[in-house]
Amino acid sequence: MSENIKKIRFGIVGTGTIAHRFANAIKNDSNNTQVTLDCSNITVENNVFPNLFQFNKNIVGIIFPDTITTIGGWGFQESGLRGPIDIPASVTSIEASAFSTTEITEVRFATVPQVESIGNNAFNTCKNLTSIDL
Repeated sequence: MSENIKKIRFGIVGTGTIAHRFANAIKNDSNNTQVTLDCSNITVENNVFPNLFQFNKNIVGIIFPDTITTIGGWGFQESGLRGPIDIPASVTSIEASAFSTTEITEVRFATVPQVESIGNNAFNTCKNLTSIDL
């Protein structure tokens, strides 16, 4: 990880409003601090809310917790995500346009993926995406 990229431990708790306030604080950071969200040690209430990090160029990485079941529609669309992303075994649904128009290079699913559905355009216009490992 680059020295200028900050790592933030983050868990979605409570209402969507709280999560959206946190997301907006990162998005509206006047220093344009790039962050990788580390959710690995936090219990998440089932999903990444739809649109939560949409258009948020300061989010460059994500480490999902093993409790997440749904990655919401447009959750990271046109965000700053780049490089590989790992999808934990707990994920059963990736909704429409969840990662579209990002700079991710690879999608790696857990050894025994539980994914039942991948929404339309979930990885659309990811020009650097070279592999999806199911």
